[in-house]
Amino acid sequence: MTTPTPLPTPTPLPTPTPSSYPPCNRNPLEPYTDYPGNDLVATEEPSADLCCDDCAATAGCQQFVWANFNGGTCWLKHSKGFKVLNPDAIAGWLKPIPGPSPNQCLPLEANTD
Repeated sequence: MTTPTPLPTPTPLPTPTPSSYPPCNRNPLEPYTDYPGNDLVATEEPSADLCCDDCAATAGCQQFVWANFNGGTCWLKHSKGFKVLNPDAIAGWLKPIPGPSPNQCLPLEANTD
């Protein structure tokens, strides 16, 4: 009779770290829509939602167009161009991030320094 050999304890998987940018906050997607031009960069992504995340993480990106070209291509754009019907494209536009509210003055007080 042989003594069973103990199995090594598995190393736990590392906890995923949260992304360094906020999740994509976008207006509704526009199916069958392309906005040619104004490209910053193209990325490879399998979905329009991930394309939106790329746009949110890219400085200057305001809009994106995703198409199932080469397995999924995302064109990140610095501004919105003219709208074109494209049955293979999905366009999205990031919602603007609200800036700080303007300073408001308190009511005036008479005879006060």
